[in-house]
Amino acid sequence: MLAINKGVTIAMSMLLIHELHEARDRILLLKSQLQEVRHEELPVYRSFIDAQVTILADALEQANIPDRYRVAVVGRFKVGKSAFVNKLTGERLAGVDTSPETAAISIFRYDTTTRAEVELVCAEEWQRLKEDHADDPKNPEVKRYDRFIDFNNRPLRKDKEGREVPRKPTDLDALVQQWVHSGGKTHEIKAEKWETRDGKKAFLAEIKKFTSSQEPMHYLVNKLTIYAPIPILRDQIELIDTPGLDDTEHFRVLLTEEVVQGVDAILFLTVSGASYSQSDKEFIVRQLRRRQIKHLQLIVTKCDETFDNAVRDAQDNDDDPPTFSAFRLRESNRVKAESKTTLDELLQSNQLTDDEGYYFIEQLDNVPVHLVSTKYHDDGKMEEGGIDAVRDGLYRVLSTSYRFEQARSILNDRLKIALEQLQRGFGERLNTLEREFDPAKVREEIESIRLALGQKFDAFGECSGESLGLLVTDQEATFKTLPLHLDVIAMQAKEVLYDLEKADLVKHWKTRRYGRWGTLSDLQAKAADRVFPKVEVVLNELRSHLDSFMTQAENRLSQLQSELAGLETEHNLSGMEPIALAGAQTPLFDGLRRKFQSLGESERDGIVSKLDDFVTEEVQERLDAARRKVSDVLGRGTTLKQAEEVSRFYNEIRKIMTDALRSHLDIRIREFAGAILKNAESVGPKIREASEGVIRQRLEAIESSLQVAAEGQKEHVAAYLTKMVALMRNFAANPEAVSHLPKIAGTQLHTNLGASEILSESDVHGVPIVTLQEQHYEIPENATGFTYERIFRPYIDSAKTILVEDPYIRLPHQVDNFSRFCALAIRCQSVTKIELISGKQNGEDTDDADSRLETLKRDLDCRGIAFTWQRESTLHDREIRFDNGWIVKIGRGLDFYIKPDSWVSIEAADFSLRRCKQTKVDIYKLLKRRDE
Repeated sequence: MLAINKGVTIAMSMLLIHELHEARDRILLLKSQLQEVRHEELPVYRSFIDAQVTILADALEQANIPDRYRVAVVGRFKVGKSAFVNKLTGERLAGVDTSPETAAISIFRYDTTTRAEVELVCAEEWQRLKEDHADDPKNPEVKRYDRFIDFNNRPLRKDKEGREVPRKPTDLDALVQQWVHSGGKTHEIKAEKWETRDGKKAFLAEIKKFTSSQEPMHYLVNKLTIYAPIPILRDQIELIDTPGLDDTEHFRVLLTEEVVQGVDAILFLTVSGASYSQSDKEFIVRQLRRRQIKHLQLIVTKCDETFDNAVRDAQDNDDDPPTFSAFRLRESNRVKAESKTTLDELLQSNQLTDDEGYYFIEQLDNVPVHLVSTKYHDDGKMEEGGIDAVRDGLYRVLSTSYRFEQARSILNDRLKIALEQLQRGFGERLNTLEREFDPAKVREEIESIRLALGQKFDAFGECSGESLGLLVTDQEATFKTLPLHLDVIAMQAKEVLYDLEKADLVKHWKTRRYGRWGTLSDLQAKAADRVFPKVEVVLNELRSHLDSFMTQAENRLSQLQSELAGLETEHNLSGMEPIALAGAQTPLFDGLRRKFQSLGESERDGIVSKLDDFVTEEVQERLDAARRKVSDVLGRGTTLKQAEEVSRFYNEIRKIMTDALRSHLDIRIREFAGAILKNAESVGPKIREASEGVIRQRLEAIESSLQVAAEGQKEHVAAYLTKMVALMRNFAANPEAVSHLPKIAGTQLHTNLGASEILSESDVHGVPIVTLQEQHYEIPENATGFTYERIFRPYIDSAKTILVEDPYIRLPHQVDNFSRFCALAIRCQSVTKIELISGKQNGEDTDDADSRLETLKRDLDCRGIAFTWQRESTLHDREIRFDNGWIVKIGRGLDFYIKPDSWVSIEAADFSLRRCKQTKVDIYKLLKRRDE
């Protein structure tokens, strides 16, 4: 279990979201800028620009950027899910009653105004259910429709004296006509006078009509979304309250399982003192298979009741009553022990060794356990109540959200690739254009390098071939044992089907008559849950082969880079910079390593998590036929005749399903091995292609410079390339913030910038370095394009410490602006300390801002950046100071953006499109003496 130290809160802020949105904005901006300058480029190089635009466009599509964190609350009936949600949010939003109330998925999102949106089933889906119901009313998949049309026939409720309470029938046809529309309907419920008790009561009563299991409308509801000004939801969190896992309405269980796939965190509730039910165990195992166990937190509810019982038991036995801390530790260990027992049973059934099983045990051990009590929370016993600890644990999980981190990595990696290629390409051409050289001699020298390079890569290819041969041998060894693994897997699947058959045989004849047996989703999912550890062992073995190959390739690449560096030293280019062949390999191999890591994990996880998708339509058809036969059995011997039909179905289906599972796994495992081999084969050619590309780029630059000089375009092209070098070197910064100084062979240039001296030189690739400029300008009213990156980026790059003086960091959006500025500082990678001095002002807004700043402080600390902040009543100036001497003064501070008309608009999503208020910007550097 991950321990949470007392008094220490590990929390998430908006930084991850800001970093993700900044990455998206940067890609959009670079893509736009490249498209704008394309007409200035020489025709022969426009395809180069187009290729980078394609890389950026593909990144935006593949990143699949989430708009918020999704948190699901899951558990059985009567574990206190809705009460827990209400305490977590601080508002009574979820339905709480003596009978199970949550009969529809309820989603809670943040907004400044309170309202609810009810998404209803569409007419097309309702018609499909109706037709399927007509074909087979016993099919569990159509019970949603069946329960709705039979709603008026349900048993009458009884009063305290046992007498039936009559009720007025509901006009179900009128409900369908009113609420079920083509394409679906979304009904909005507004909260009038939300700030009053009566207003909240009326709002919740209206919602209850659509979500209560006592109302027919809940059968027509797909989901309910409630928007409210709830603090925990403010940090882009979406909270999802689900029906019970043991809901008698199977369609609601399926909705719950569907909604938890792809969430960023799962709060799984179980009752203190109670053993895991079968549905609890199956859910935990399923999350382990679906790669969501790292998103899971176990919440043990109603701990006050079991603690009171423990105290009474101790007193009755004349023992010392336990402390709450001791009780919490004991209960936590009990829950973990139950989880461990469930996993041990699974691993033993898969015949795994201790080493093979440790991989799964380690994942389960890292699941946090929280004891909570809504009673203690209401009584002000916050530590015993446990709600605050759950919030902190939730923030911990969300701060490492896979969806957000994956999207951010994709965007940043692709942006880095595009910028490196653009920077090298423009720099090569500019340096070549500005130098005096003998073209024929340089071509001859480059051809000599090419020949020597070919010999080096031939040798590298031979070694790579040996490594590939070992990889193929390892895979062939795995394939030899694969049939044995598949035999074990097939046997385990048969055991699951035997267990399901036994459970169906003991069901009441009425239950079977109504089709409540042999659920196809159970047949697949439960078989998959049983066998996936063994499947994963085989996949991990193949993945280990890839790791071994990459380790060998990395060692060989280090040797190759050393040889290339020596080759460059031996083969100088007359009057030109070295080609930097060795340097081109490192970013390429880093990218390949990341790609292979992703390949190994995503492909493996994809096979395992979707293991319950192997059954053919033939199984469904046989199941439907068997279900009809069982339903048609009448008269004497009904139970026995039904059992015969059930057994006949399982006898047929065991072989069909196990054969389908074997075939499915054999194909997917061999496809996985083939993908590994294909990517491994690409390593050598890609590394060779990278170096040849660098040489080709140099030759193209030479030919281009000769053509430009011959056509008298040198000055024009040099100006364009100078602009592009500056743009790439300080991408997204204000173009006027930098100037380019061409390098003249054998000299170093100095320029007077204000009163400070700046040295200009070229980097290791010969790409010109730019110098910073003092600036004074005004941002016009309603202007766009003035992002924090454009204004501040050039001056952050070499800074370690930043001091922000801004009296107006008081409102939530002002703290969010400051968080976005901090996210920019993190991306620049040099900053280690940020200080904030803001103004004083009492009130709820400032208290809220202080709370947000504390959360931000913890997040920055986790990222290695020290953050301190204070408030001063006399502060008036707005300026940002960098320890490299630069100062940025902005008349309105960081809050110079105009509030968007809508927070779901493009303007709100992209800061480069956000309109600005009129404000002055002065950027200058403190004077330094030459002897400092």
